[in-house]
Amino acid sequence: MSSWLALLTCIFGTAGLLFLDRDKSVGTSKALWLPVIWLWIVGSRPVSVWLGINPVIDEASQLVEGSPSDRLIFEILLIIGILVLVRRGRRTAVLLRANWLILIYFAYCLVSVMWSDFPEIASKR
Repeated sequence: MSSWLALLTCIFGTAGLLFLDRDKSVGTSKALWLPVIWLWIVGSRPVSVWLGINPVIDEASQLVEGSPSDRLIFEILLIIGILVLVRRGRRTAVLLRANWLILIYFAYCLVSVMWSDFPEIASKR
């Protein structure tokens, strides 16, 4: 199968499934755009590369830290995500109580961040 045929099959198959699965009574939250935007950025190039804002790197520590514009974008997305979770506090607590394995995973992530040689950088990533 040629790559173009595979691409067209994937596009039309996905569009067909989305068309068949539409239900007007089910609404989705606008907060779902936060992980979509996060994954778009992480799955492609950093925002600083998109905008042509490449900082001059003088030291190796600056290379580890990343660019300020990328850091700002991720901090904004993180703050908005935290605000969404706080606003949905009761539902979030019920979800986490029902899925205690997620809490164990988050605890493992916290321990690994604290154990890291660079905990500040690890907590950002």
